Amino acid sequence: MTRLRWTASQNHYESLAVSLRAVLAHFQQDRSYDELLAALGLGTATVAVPDDPLGWWCTCARDLWLAETAKLYGLQLREMHPPQTALGLGRSPEYAQHFRDSYVPLVARALEHEQLVLAWCGWPSPCDRLWGVITHVDGQMLVGQTLSRDRRSLPLTGPANQLYIVEGFDPPGLESATPTDFFDHAARAASAMWSGAWAAELDIQMGPSAYQVWQTTLRASAKEPAATPSLHSQQSRATRVHAAARTYLATWLRRIAGALAGDRIQMAAHWANACDRIAERLLPYESADVVRELLDQPGGVDRICRALDDICALESNVVETLETLTSPGS
Repeated sequence: MTRLRWTASQNHYESLAVSLRAVLAHFQQDRSYDELLAALGLGTATVAVPDDPLGWWCTCARDLWLAETAKLYGLQLREMHPPQTALGLGRSPEYAQHFRDSYVPLVARALEHEQLVLAWCGWPSPCDRLWGVITHVDGQMLVGQTLSRDRRSLPLTGPANQLYIVEGFDPPGLESATPTDFFDHAARAASAMWSGAWAAELDIQMGPSAYQVWQTTLRASAKEPAATPSLHSQQSRATRVHAAARTYLATWLRRIAGALAGDRIQMAAHWANACDRIAERLLPYESADVVRELLDQPGGVDRICRALDDICALESNVVETLETLTSPGS
């Protein structure tokens, strides 16, 4: 059985970043949570999935930039199916049986070869929509770790919607990667997360359109009977995750800025300052009690929506600046 060095703080909400950090630690690579969040594009990710409750949107499409990020870190990953396919599997009644018959044996065989497996979904509630790392088999159960409160190992109690087998690690490339390489990678990741091109054929929105769907959902849901979980708790959770990601991204940008050169120094400062402003703008809406009061007040939803408009404008400006790096010929 592989034992992971699982490191997570209370406000480390991005389970894929935490899981990837544990995988890299398995290969004696100590990388920070904020760096991995930036590399995966999650510091700029805004996702809306109209068929899902608002509170779960922040768990979707986290692996859009995982394949590219794995290459940066020297990890060889094998996906079980394209990331786009994973989003609809939870609604397929046939998938659970297919997972048991086809995927569980593949995972078990990988574990026999001491290969870790990244898994999205299938963990016990309330962790069922999170990423984790499968480490071993116990009887007929796949077992691993995810963002559970007590950090103990948990069995996979349902089908994982996505799996990545970690087939190997090649450190030389990572050792030669510079802060500029990481910054440029994070800029490309942010642009990819913002553009939404990856999700064009799916019932999912990213970037500016996700902010619009977020507002539409708030306005519509506020008029409906009480949701489960409550709308104010969902909005509060979404806000906390959103703000924390920007705060960690700003921390990473400031830490590496001194090692950058030329225009990237100013870009890093501009990006970090925008992250600060976004987190500050969202701060009043992180409290579930405050949001509950606002939803009951005339004009309360409009106040939240104005904040979403403001942070969308801030991020649009940042991505436009970053795309001077990511555009062909730059």
